[in-house]
Amino acid sequence: MTEPTPCLTGDLRTPGKRRAPQKHRRALTAAAPGSMPSPNYSSRNGATVTGIAIHSAEGPLTAVALGNYFDQASSQVSSHAGADDGQVIAYVDPKFEAWTIRNGNPWTDNIEMCAFAAWTRAQWLAHPGMLQQTANWVAARCHARNIPPRQISATDIAAGRRTGYFAHWDYTRGTGDGTHWDVGSNFPWDVFNGLVQAAYNGTPQEDDMTPDQAQQLKDLHDRLGKFDLAAWAILGGGGQSGIRDLLGSVLAQEAKQADPSALAAALAPLLAGALQGQGALTETDIETALRNVLGSLDNHS
Repeated sequence: MTEPTPCLTGDLRTPGKRRAPQKHRRALTAAAPGSMPSPNYSSRNGATVTGIAIHSAEGPLTAVALGNYFDQASSQVSSHAGADDGQVIAYVDPKFEAWTIRNGNPWTDNIEMCAFAAWTRAQWLAHPGMLQQTANWVAARCHARNIPPRQISATDIAAGRRTGYFAHWDYTRGTGDGTHWDVGSNFPWDVFNGLVQAAYNGTPQEDDMTPDQAQQLKDLHDRLGKFDLAAWAILGGGGQSGIRDLLGSVLAQEAKQADPSALAAALAPLLAGALQGQGALTETDIETALRNVLGSLDNHS
């Protein structure tokens, strides 16, 4: 398998399309106060949305950081929403096409997960919050579009059966349009499909976090958002998988058994080097944020 073409690179705008009037960007902000409206979108020109595409962003670690990138007109890319372990943020009003999946933009709603196509199954499952947030969004869009909550394959897409949800990689194989292979071959479809079905049917999901813990996790994500664009190339690069995996473990549920001070000490020099003086978090900052989520050392063996 070739290396992934990150969803944040390349011209993913539908060929020949131009930006829609910016008054609609302001309308999205008014309709969704938690949104980060992107200027990168176009009219669907009457196309009917029948598909929901999911992607891995291949770089940003939080939905806020992803939104900061999509906010740049020069990036020429966007998605309707982005998901991390703690939240979903809207970037483009679904009445418009986002610039995510080339010629598939007019007939799809799109969500980017702050993840990597090269992840193993275990790494995906270490982010249950992201999987749940994404499944909730997919289920909601299925309801909104009257799309059955079913996964469709590259074979389906090639045969013109394009009603359901799928990965960018399925679109690439089914159409021959582009080179992206996110969300990769190890995405846990069995788990994700169950989450989509449960969310679509309104089945309550267990959540072992208290409201305070959920807010603390969100606060940590906001802190990590300070890494922003300057760190993406390093944190997501193939030669820095150790850094990426360590950051992933911090946000994973099993990290509750980790030592916050040890994690902070390991992260601080790596992140300082990644950002090269562009507002890197200090070891104290990192440890404070980790303790808010992981708890004090007194609670660890």
